[in-house]
Amino acid sequence: MCSLDTVGEAPSRKGVLIMYSVGTRELKQHTGEIVERVRNGERVILTLRGEPVAVISPLDRSAIEEAIEIDARRAERESLGWLAMSESSFSFWDNEEDKVWDDEAEEPVDRARG
Repeated sequence: MCSLDTVGEAPSRKGVLIMYSVGTRELKQHTGEIVERVRNGERVILTLRGEPVAVISPLDRSAIEEAIEIDARRAERESLGWLAMSESSFSFWDNEEDKVWDDEAEEPVDRARG
């Protein structure tokens, strides 16, 4: 069992939030237990040689899902915008003079089909 040191208390939306600290070695040795505590709502300060270096805290799943959805919509807009832009870039190929080449290309295909 991992022993986390109590750092302090702070108000939170769900009441009083108690923060704990854990050293990097202890985190490595007890990762599963610490992750489980974070999943249950606890926040942990990660220390390296006694100096705080990071805060490990639970994620707001709805905020993460919303951010992913926004990013997906942005990526889709950008990719579709690129596609629309590329289609107009080749519009110069559609002209009457090229019909001659279209007919020439179709003749061997028609002959092969018999």
